[in-house]
Amino acid sequence: MSAPGPNEGGGPTDAASAAPVAPPSAEELQEAEAYLGRENFIKLHKPQLMSMKMPPALINMLYGKLLAEQFDIVESFQVEYVEDEGFRVVCKKEEGLKAGKEVWLIDHMWTTSPDKAMNELKTIDGLVDRLWALADMDFRMEQEHQERKAAREKARASAGSAGEAAPAPAAAAAESAPVELDEDSVSAIMSQAHVSRERAEEAYRANRGDLIAAITWCAGDSEREAQLKEQMTQMAEQQAAAQGHGAPVDSDDELFESSSLSTEQKADLLWPALFRYSLVGSYFTTLLNGVSSSELTSEQVQTVLYVNDEVGSAFGQTSESNNTNAVMAPLVCVTLGGVAFSLLWLTKDVNEGDEIVIQRRPVIRLPGVPRSCC
Repeated sequence: MSAPGPNEGGGPTDAASAAPVAPPSAEELQEAEAYLGRENFIKLHKPQLMSMKMPPALINMLYGKLLAEQFDIVESFQVEYVEDEGFRVVCKKEEGLKAGKEVWLIDHMWTTSPDKAMNELKTIDGLVDRLWALADMDFRMEQEHQERKAAREKARASAGSAGEAAPAPAAAAAESAPVELDEDSVSAIMSQAHVSRERAEEAYRANRGDLIAAITWCAGDSEREAQLKEQMTQMAEQQAAAQGHGAPVDSDDELFESSSLSTEQKADLLWPALFRYSLVGSYFTTLLNGVSSSELTSEQVQTVLYVNDEVGSAFGQTSESNNTNAVMAPLVCVTLGGVAFSLLWLTKDVNEGDEIVIQRRPVIRLPGVPRSCC
């Protein structure tokens, strides 16, 4: 008979690992029930609920849905795709929906942080493709392709007219409405057109802040005209590419095709686009418990970025609060271990087929977040 191995033979290690887990005591069950109870839920989440101005009448419903993890938003709303406009969410109830009568939970399909986001986009299998579809990037990139094409055509037209007819002097233009100088633009005119600051400022004002037209306006002789035309075309392409945040420079005729892009190229295009189209939300979590917000340092606060699921990301957004009919806000559920959801409730009655529009998210200005898109 062979000798028992190191984990065989009923030694002390086996006895400890095989020991049954004691069931929770009545006192422990009572404590858990109290922790998950409604009163404790309100106590722990009151600052968040007050900051988002949720109607008090919805708190009981919210508590019940969170406890049951009830995601029933598709019973009241549906996502539609409108040609040349993209996704939108509309009310699907025949009888419509009343304001302040119900709250819905929206799941977060991706939660990340500024320092980890790009690496996750490029390494988590399927994440870029799902976010690409969620943001309707094929449609948006084709739009930007057409905008770049239009910018190139405008640049060619402006360069072609260089030297043919100079605009009226700057003084005449300034008399109608003053133009505030932009230092970066003036410097670009001086560099590209090889003129003095005075001439650059004059050109900027005369052309009402149109950078390309101002540089063209500075063309003083036919000898440099061909060179200036080429500079204008290149500059327009660079500006258009910058507006597309890294989009490849394409020809006038070809359509944008995402199938030719690698995961890394898609991630580089997608990351700033998520902010540009207000698809990223943010909230803060503390790394310490029991510390008041006034006592926290920046090192003890963590920024969390999130993207809603396909339904939550399809809601229309506007900067004009009078044109909204719903509110969406993130809630970090402390009693569920810090899991976060987005909450939605109506502020106006809606009929079947009405689009649901929320307030546009505020600009996120943080380290690791693309500033060029904000």
